[in-house]
Order: sequence, then C-alpha cells, then structure tokens
Amino acid sequence: MPMPETMCRRCGAEMAEHADCDLCGRALSVICPECGYLPDDRVHVDCVTAASLLSSTRAP
Repeated sequence: MPMPETMCRRCGAEMAEHADCDLCGRALSVICPECGYLPDDRVHVDCVTAASLLSSTRAP
C-alpha cells in the first residue's frame, strides 16, 4: 500500500493529515498547510474489504 505523501509537490512544505480512515485511523488524505495542495485520497484495501463484510452481515 502506498504511503501518503510527506512533502508537498508544489512548494516542498511538510504535508499535514487531512482525513483519517474510520476503521484503522491511518491517514487517508493529506493537505499542504502552506499552499493548499491536496493529492488524491488513498484507499486501504483491507479496510474497504472489512467494511463491505461488516455491512453485508448487518443486512436484514
């Protein structure tokens, strides 16, 4: 799984966490506090699989 970017591609500043995964708490997206650059969100395949399994077992 790719790690979130740690340095901004535009200005070189250190990226800050923007959103966390509801299941595992790891960063899903980061944002540059200096210039506002927001790269694409990441997906945790294991968490997506777990969420789909949980939702399928809760269905009536």
